[in-house]
Amino acid sequence: MRCTFPPGLDASESATAVVPVRLDNDVPAPSTLTGGSVSVSSIDDRNKTNNRKPFEIPVVT
Repeated sequence: MRCTFPPGLDASESATAVVPVRLDNDVPAPSTLTGGSVSVSSIDDRNKTNNRKPFEIPVVT
């Protein structure tokens, strides 16, 4: 998936993308899905080595 945000976000600001996720019925709850990562970049990014971060999805009932 790709989300595009307009330019002008200052270094002290953040942006949020709400991504709906549908899980298979056999995913146990409670549990945590791991292994995902997100990559964020911009045209004026001077350090492309720090653009990827891992994330987890908590599964609740």
